[in-house]
Amino acid sequence: GNIWQQLLSFHFILELVNTIPFAIT
Repeated sequence: GNIWQQLLSFHFILELVNTIPFAIT
């Protein structure tokens, strides 16, 4: 795959992991 796509998806997952817990609480 494209390195930029991998970087973007990785950053997106990181953002989700950081945001979801706060959204749940």
